[in-house]
Amino acid sequence: MDSHKLDIAGKKDDDPIPTATYKQIPEEDVDDREPLAKNVVKSHNRTSEADGADEKMLPDEEKISPNVTAGDVKFTNKEKQNGDAKLDIGELKSTFVGMGKEELMKYANDPFWVRLRWTLFILFWLLWASMLVGAIVIIIGAPKCPRPEPRTWYEQGPLTEIDPTKITEDDLKLLKESGVKGVIADWPLDTYQGVQDSQEFGDLIKKAQSVELPVIVGLEPAHSMRFFNDSESKADAYLNYYYWENPKGPFENGSSSPPNNWLNPNDSTAWVYSSSRQQYYLAPFGKPQLNLRNPEVKKEFSKILNGFLDAGVKGIRINKAPYMFVDEKLKDEVMGDSMGNFTIGQYNFYNHDKTMNLNDLGVTLNEWKSAIKNKTEDGLLMISEDITSLDPYIFNGSVTVDLPSNSHVFTHPIVSASQLYRDMNLTMSLLRNKWPLWKVKNNTGLDPDVIDMMTFMFKGSTLIPFNYTVNKELLKRRTVPSLTHGTLDQFLVANQSVYAFIRVISGSPGYLVAINPSLEEVTVNFPKDTNGVVSDEVTVDLISSNYNVTDVKSPMKIKADAVKISPKAGIVLTYQPKPKEA
Repeated sequence: MDSHKLDIAGKKDDDPIPTATYKQIPEEDVDDREPLAKNVVKSHNRTSEADGADEKMLPDEEKISPNVTAGDVKFTNKEKQNGDAKLDIGELKSTFVGMGKEELMKYANDPFWVRLRWTLFILFWLLWASMLVGAIVIIIGAPKCPRPEPRTWYEQGPLTEIDPTKITEDDLKLLKESGVKGVIADWPLDTYQGVQDSQEFGDLIKKAQSVELPVIVGLEPAHSMRFFNDSESKADAYLNYYYWENPKGPFENGSSSPPNNWLNPNDSTAWVYSSSRQQYYLAPFGKPQLNLRNPEVKKEFSKILNGFLDAGVKGIRINKAPYMFVDEKLKDEVMGDSMGNFTIGQYNFYNHDKTMNLNDLGVTLNEWKSAIKNKTEDGLLMISEDITSLDPYIFNGSVTVDLPSNSHVFTHPIVSASQLYRDMNLTMSLLRNKWPLWKVKNNTGLDPDVIDMMTFMFKGSTLIPFNYTVNKELLKRRTVPSLTHGTLDQFLVANQSVYAFIRVISGSPGYLVAINPSLEEVTVNFPKDTNGVVSDEVTVDLISSNYNVTDVKSPMKIKADAVKISPKAGIVLTYQPKPKEA
């Protein structure tokens, strides 16, 4: 070879043959060198073609494996042919691709792997079963949202009062068909004469049972003549059945003073003098008053109570319950806090805390209520008088009477929405939001169907007059969840000219009742006046007979921000409650 000719390494033929090592170019330098590399390739191709020399290809067995890394490649020029370098790849490393079937089968029946497979299999299903059992335990043990108990027949109402001596079976059928849930009949004889002593009353119970209409009997346990003669004659067994007391001071001019200043509602003394026993006995309502603190007297009434329950009566109404007990020491009454125009010697001058609503009521009424519950699954114990305080009727934290009532709201004229709002709030506060009985003596100045909208859609049951006709559609609403168990919110709207209340429960439409007691038509913006409680659109559900707004009928959807209500009229609307914000 010519001594002035260079080989691929740039050396003369007689120079020592160098060994070149490939070094990977950093990626950041590749882009900068790319144009130069292209030029070199082009130059090399032209030289090759000009020389007419063929490249000597590597043998097939020496082809580069695709798994070879740059670090495994070396360039050498031991073969001086066409100026090309030889690649020395080094020892090739094969990639692991797993065991074949034959190799795996060697372990298939190996005892160790068999035991391991079975252990893992059993462990998996044990864990799965334990998770299933755990989920079931959690579901069963998790506290459940209690379903509200359905309202009893007397809570659904309405109830009505009947005369047991005049009622017929056809009358009872008509009452049942009209929607009445139960009838109240006062016992016509002395309380301590049993149910067997009145054929008429026994027949009433049987007739009512035949039409499946519950009967509530009215009894007056504190006043009776049944044992009076024996007690007046000082028979040992009846000596203390009544309140007996010596005169206050000596006799003067053939008369004496009663034991204290207790009066009856007619403004005369509540005491009557017995010349045979030469003592006074207490008789504030004309009949001598029994001493219900005497255990023997209590037993006598228990016999009467159980006799009526055994005969088929579904409930007991106690008449004159607030007056059943008096002060044991017979102390004088004191002047009341609000006397008005009354003077000494008049009944309303005193506050009657010695003769009315004494705490003994709760204990005794609880005993009678327990007897009723033992005899009847859904019987009730109620009282006929208005309740002015619930405290005397509570025993161990529970109210002992069902359907407590205060008839103040609907026994006097309703002249404004604010008055109605105040009276309804006062009544519910007084009764501590218990399910009350609304007694209606319609002196309100509003039409009966307007009053019905309040009493039938408010919390509570209603006592209606005999043969009174209630709107059938209104009675149907009594069964919807919003009215049986829904919350109650009251509002004064339209500049305090309209009284409204809302009954609503989750999952059911809300009911909005609005009453306009004024003499002018009023337009109400319910979403605004209820602070957004009512939705923007409402549905007219019911309207009173005197509602005369043009083109407003039931059922139809109207905008809630411009609801017109006629004078002295009422309207019932339904709406979709807004979802509670998280």
